[in-house]
Amino acid sequence: MPLPAKLKGEGKELLVRLDNDSPDQIFPVYPDFKVETVEFDPDLWLAAKSTVINEDIFLSSLFR
Repeated sequence: MPLPAKLKGEGKELLVRLDNDSPDQIFPVYPDFKVETVEFDPDLWLAAKSTVINEDIFLSSLFR
């Protein structure tokens, strides 16, 4: 699953996409500035709030 990351430093920023397809993966990124912060999922697409509905299958079958 691709993971966007925003690198910031020295008044610059760079948005990169990290494609994670195996465990213990290393992502070489070579920005033209010293990185001071890294923000993963800057647009909150992966960690967005959502409504989760859990249904108890046994109980719902009793009331049909």
